[in-house]
Amino acid sequence: MADDLIVHIVSDSTGDTAMTMVNAVGVQFKRDQIYIRRHYNIRTNPQVDMVLRHVAREPGLVIFTMANAQIGSYLSKLCRDLDITCVDLLAPLFELFSKHFGERDERVGAFHAVNDAYFRRIEAIEFTLGHDDNQSVPTLDHADVVLVGVSRTSKTPVSMYLAIQHGLKVANIALAVGLDPPAELTRVSPNKVVGLTIQPGRLVEIRRSRLGKLDARGNSSYADESHVFQEIEMAERMFKKNPIWPVIDVSDRSIEETATLILDKIYGRVRPIKSN
Repeated sequence: MADDLIVHIVSDSTGDTAMTMVNAVGVQFKRDQIYIRRHYNIRTNPQVDMVLRHVAREPGLVIFTMANAQIGSYLSKLCRDLDITCVDLLAPLFELFSKHFGERDERVGAFHAVNDAYFRRIEAIEFTLGHDDNQSVPTLDHADVVLVGVSRTSKTPVSMYLAIQHGLKVANIALAVGLDPPAELTRVSPNKVVGLTIQPGRLVEIRRSRLGKLDARGNSSYADESHVFQEIEMAERMFKKNPIWPVIDVSDRSIEETATLILDKIYGRVRPIKSN
């Protein structure tokens, strides 16, 4: 590990904010390995001292996010004294926001406090798991978002992303030739429903890959080109019957991109900051 880069993430909460940013940057660099060491719930000066002793044993960058300005300043000063490269990810934003919006909340761990928002997120994840792939349709109208599309249009991963990252209760409905969608779908507000579609050729590739991984046998029509075209045409007819539903083509989009488009379509491109 001596020749590899160590990034020490220090946070008075979970460190998820810094982890996301460091991962996004780290993948851009051509190195065999970049190691991340997370030090979380660091809320006192003695805990900071302990972290710096660890950094001394495994030298590397120190990246931190602290809601408590005093703890952040103490960490920065120690790093300067020890000649350790240290970056406060949030200080520039805090300073900018303070100029525009006044005093900030410096409660320790304010970003991810275990409060009502935390429990709403857990509830959203449980709801989404229980409403995957046509499950629990009697409570479909309790969803914040309902995704509709044929098999392998990223409904499940997008649903889970929206639940985990945004605390939304998401249900997804799979469409198939010869099967009517659940009647409960008609009782859901059309402003909550989003159709997911995909280019036929891309869907054939995905399904054939899926069958290969499952080592499937037989003459299943699941990945047959003509059957895939029928399914997509059937889905598009349904979407045209419900013109209020926005439709998103997921062919060349990541889960995150699709989720962002869904949020834009349902809640608009400008949304309030929420602690969910």
